[in-house]
Amino acid sequence: MLGLFHGEAFCGRCVERVVLLLILGSVKLLNSN
Repeated sequence: MLGLFHGEAFCGRCVERVVLLLILGSVKLLNSN
């Protein structure tokens, strides 16, 4: 738990950026269909 929490805190911005990219990608795929 501590290791995972530390990882999220250390690269929180990276995680948020990846999530945003995944969401935008999904939206684009849905819109294209």
